[in-house]
Amino acid sequence: MLGFLLYFLFIGAGYILIEVGLIQKFVLFLGHPTYALTVVIFSMLVSSGVGSGLSRRVLADDEGRLIKALVRWRCWRPCWRWSRRGYWARWCGSPWR
Repeated sequence: MLGFLLYFLFIGAGYILIEVGLIQKFVLFLGHPTYALTVVIFSMLVSSGVGSGLSRRVLADDEGRLIKALVRWRCWRPCWRWSRRGYWARWCGSPWR
């Protein structure tokens, strides 16, 4: 029972910490805390819902599909980061170019 509670406690804490970090970044980008809060909470709720819906359809109770999806995500993520690094730096005016 304790493990179950700790699991969801840490998931919730991680979600909130990510939200706080994104809100701080978006306050600098958008210039107003209310806009940043609205954009971050809306986008996280929508993306969580879409991810939940897609994961049910993609995985469909098959562990082999889960492993394949995780491997694809792991391989795709560095490529996406590398391709977007220059774009986001120019768009946001980041000093790390």
